[in-house]
Amino acid sequence: DVMGRLYLQGGKRILNFSPTDTAFGKNPAQLPPIEVPHYSVDPRFLANVLEQIRAELNKQSEAQQKAASMLADWKAKIDDANTADQFNELIGQTQEADKLVRDNVKRLLVSAAKAKGFKFDSKAKSFAAETKEAA
Repeated sequence: DVMGRLYLQGGKRILNFSPTDTAFGKNPAQLPPIEVPHYSVDPRFLANVLEQIRAELNKQSEAQQKAASMLADWKAKIDDANTADQFNELIGQTQEADKLVRDNVKRLLVSAAKAKGFKFDSKAKSFAAETKEAA
């Protein structure tokens, strides 16, 4: 969704997609406020703005697809781990993960290890089997 507001400022028509104190807005392409020329000067003005927005959204979509693919690869690798040693080996490998997904990979690793009965020891910076403490 893209939503903008057209207003007059200093006698000029301004198109602003960003939200303000007095207007709603959605600006996923992060466009600055744009002076709108008269139709006779640039009849394709709005079409050009929409093309810019579409191109930016497509770039963002490609980055999201790339991140989802990288995360799926890591999930498969993490799902194959079944021992504390295997999870510990993956800890070092997470530093090699692309920064787009690194934090999610770390969360996924801890979550998967916990589900398989391993606890992360933050002092030792490693996984170990959870021990049941006597009550």
